[in-house]
Amino acid sequence: MKLLDKMLIQLREVKTTEKLIDIKTSQMSNRRHNELKQAFPHVFISKNLYHIKVEKPIKRGFIDVKAIRVYIAELMQEVNSTIERGEKPYLLIKKAYSPKRGVNEFEVVFMGAKQKHIEELSYFTTHPSEWKSWGEIVLSTEQIEDLIKLLKDLLD
Repeated sequence: MKLLDKMLIQLREVKTTEKLIDIKTSQMSNRRHNELKQAFPHVFISKNLYHIKVEKPIKRGFIDVKAIRVYIAELMQEVNSTIERGEKPYLLIKKAYSPKRGVNEFEVVFMGAKQKHIEELSYFTTHPSEWKSWGEIVLSTEQIEDLIKLLKDLLD
């Protein structure tokens, strides 16, 4: 099982406001360690400890989507979850109070971790290292309407 998959499994199990995730990384190369630090800037990463603070949601809701894609230009790959391949991507949108900033914040979380595949980037005309975007969410008209309703509900 890959390190990122282990992290995602443990993150799904987070039920309290804070969670320490201890993953054995002593055999991880410094290059891979630095890649993780760049990929997860909001996470405190040391060689042996991942400290992730997760605020408990005040309200939350789920929205089905057509596709979620995240481009990793440095690896020339994309993580892709799409209904076209029989996967079931969806979003968790949650409202949580941030005591550090003293405000409510909204998080959009990509869900369906077991419903994804990795593809090599090969169809581009501009090299991925020059791309300004690094991902996308594809929604139908009906899904956009559901998203608007959910956001209005979360604002109340």
